[in-house]
Amino acid sequence: MVADEYNRNQQYPTWDDTDSDCISNRHEVLIAQHINDDEQNSLILRGDGCAVLSGKWLDPYDDEYYFSASEVQIDHVVALYESHLSGSVNFTSSEQRLYANTGDKLEGTLPETSHQFLVVGARSNQEKGSKDPKSETNNGWMPNNDDYHCTYLKKWVQVKYLNGLYFDREEYEFIKDYESNCSDDPLPDLPEN
Repeated sequence: MVADEYNRNQQYPTWDDTDSDCISNRHEVLIAQHINDDEQNSLILRGDGCAVLSGKWLDPYDDEYYFSASEVQIDHVVALYESHLSGSVNFTSSEQRLYANTGDKLEGTLPETSHQFLVVGARSNQEKGSKDPKSETNNGWMPNNDDYHCTYLKKWVQVKYLNGLYFDREEYEFIKDYESNCSDDPLPDLPEN
């Protein structure tokens, strides 16, 4: 069974420094998703400029703000275990590593430009785990913030589509049924840091 073959640390190690600028991919995402609208919570980097210490981030899953880099996690929208079950088990080891670090199995993507990553609080990330976006009665998960459901599902579909990952029947049917609640607006392009 595929699940028995999953070893996150071995197959999907994170957080590399893809662009070799001393800032790990985790911290690239923290920089990119920092909300720069508050002088009291401006982005503060460590003295060497290689790591984020504090700033302001909105966890869109729970609609809560966080101000310390140590209080937030970087969620893989399509969890690595779910990705593994959906086909990334068939990626080469370098593709698995790239996917875990940049959100794309192909070279050239920077993590801050991928819809695969979100800065979130530990609670929402733990609740989500590796669940599909389905109703709770089907052991699935959706953000507590109802206003984020459509964006979440669009990110989920984009990440799976771009990386050639499969949808199981329940997951596909749930997303297909839900899409009538959502606009046709595309996800925005995310700029490099």
